[in-house]
Amino acid sequence: MCNESSNLHLLRQQLLNIPHGPVESEIGSALINCWPELSGSSVQNTKVHKLDRMEDLRWERPYLHFVLERHGGMASGGTRAQVHKWRVNVEKGEAICSVAGYRQKQPRARALKVKPLVDRIVQAVISKDNVPEIKWQAPDRARVLVGQLIPDDGFKQTVAGRRKRFGRTLEEALGAVGWIEVPHTAPHVYQRQEKAANSTTH
Repeated sequence: MCNESSNLHLLRQQLLNIPHGPVESEIGSALINCWPELSGSSVQNTKVHKLDRMEDLRWERPYLHFVLERHGGMASGGTRAQVHKWRVNVEKGEAICSVAGYRQKQPRARALKVKPLVDRIVQAVISKDNVPEIKWQAPDRARVLVGQLIPDDGFKQTVAGRRKRFGRTLEEALGAVGWIEVPHTAPHVYQRQEKAANSTTH
């Protein structure tokens, strides 16, 4: 049984005569005050200050329910917030969390078709064209500047995925015309296959 002066006890007292349904912000404040006392409240690293984003607080004895939006993934370049649903058993002093889904917080990056980019680079390599996206290190050795083709537009995870997909597609396409990626050098350096073979024997 909780101490009479505990914040959890005060929350229980406030809920005694409240009907089921949405509750006022005072109940939310009381819940925040007793959060550290609740078993399970630290799940998903749910610190007290994060409860400021609490939504849809409602009372269904013995539970207080609310929704909490989490933005951890957005800090690393994501565009969605994870949504947690919390159920707090006020009588037992237990908090239970479940992941309810995601909310799109920023516009998704537009889909990128890498094949036209790859086709353009392959043609430039075959023709030995001087284009901004290719740095020629020798007549038969070229470095493709992927950052020029797929710039960072703020969607970090999307950009990384696009560049990886472009690199795989480019390696396959250049391999089909006799150019292979040179190992143990900067990324996306390609050389005509016979030249590359000769360079590894010296």
